[in-house]
Amino acid sequence: MRKLVPVLLMVCLMVSAFSGAWMAASAEAGTAALITNLSYIDDQDEDHMLDLLTDTGADSSKPLILEIHGGGFFGGTKESLTAHAQVFADAGFSVAMPNYTHMPEASFKTIVQEIFTFMHWIEENADTYSLDLENVFMSGDSAGGYIVLLTAAVLASPELQTYYEVTPPSFVVRGYALTCPVADLPALAEAYEGDAGFVTFMAGQMGEAVLKDEDSFNHADLFQIIDPETFPEVYFLTTPTDTNFYSHSVELDRFLTEKGIEHTCVEYTGTEGDLVHTFNIMKPEDSDSQQANQEMIAYLCSKMD
Repeated sequence: MRKLVPVLLMVCLMVSAFSGAWMAASAEAGTAALITNLSYIDDQDEDHMLDLLTDTGADSSKPLILEIHGGGFFGGTKESLTAHAQVFADAGFSVAMPNYTHMPEASFKTIVQEIFTFMHWIEENADTYSLDLENVFMSGDSAGGYIVLLTAAVLASPELQTYYEVTPPSFVVRGYALTCPVADLPALAEAYEGDAGFVTFMAGQMGEAVLKDEDSFNHADLFQIIDPETFPEVYFLTTPTDTNFYSHSVELDRFLTEKGIEHTCVEYTGTEGDLVHTFNIMKPEDSDSQQANQEMIAYLCSKMD
């Protein structure tokens, strides 16, 4: 079924009891409701809206997952995460899902600034929506996984904060959990002028201003900007049958291992057929997806204060 680090397996077993207790407490507090199209920038632009799955009637605030959608940087919406967010909600989390401006209209700087503005909105509205700022996590799939990794690097670097012209929120992100992250920017730059099917198409949609501008590229390439001394621990899952982006997880795993950065990389193979890119997001009801999602939740619970 999967390659799972033995220590993580022990954590999952230990945390399952805690997670079950948390879910029971959440059920007593009420049922999470989806609040749609809240503006985190007051301009009524749909790219600056978020959906929030939370229980405002809960007796106490809930831990929060900031979940960033994928879509190749040029597409996708927050609505693609609704079903997966419900899995997190069933485990006792609130989930906030923002839209962001797509490439080529946006640059990495634009997207980073939007994500940080979104985080400041969370900070300012936590009491209204019963959000626990002592237990904030980030999750993202595909290109959203890359955006989460870039956000983590910026949060860890005053130099990058100056470059991207952002100010960190007051809360600390306690854990990062990614699904099939598109992590290898150099590979996308190489594909831009190649013939790699969808990956070349995706790189073309990102555009020259993103992949061929030296200043922008050098401040966004994870393999250049991640500081081993400050970069946080991350968890990510993948599948060898992700034909376009499995290599990105392999390269990310290699890089983090070489730099001595704590991380967990979990590989899944399907029990009833090949798994696809972001399988646990696309079909969370499938048995393989359920296992992957529950192990991701167990990891996040292990990071809870």
